[in-house]
Amino acid sequence: MAITERKCSNCKTWNNNGEKHCKSCGAPITADLIIKAGHEERSLQRQLRPNTTFENFVKRVKVSPNPLVRGTYFLVYGVWMAYLGILAFFLWLIAWMPG
Repeated sequence: MAITERKCSNCKTWNNNGEKHCKSCGAPITADLIIKAGHEERSLQRQLRPNTTFENFVKRVKVSPNPLVRGTYFLVYGVWMAYLGILAFFLWLIAWMPG
């Protein structure tokens, strides 16, 4: 059985086979842990970033006390979802036809 060594991308220390974290700095060195840490970092960045002007507008319209504004929002949203559903069906049909 061959011994595999992995180099830590954080501190450049070589680690023996079977170790999941660097023996020097504790950073993850296996692919699954590196991917998981990346997902967690991106999720945290998404939560900390401020909302855009459009996102704030949509939130205000969605919970507006005016029923006409709320109704228009849900009407536009429903039409958009129907359009995407029809488009997805045709794309599926095109992909299904050759095979």
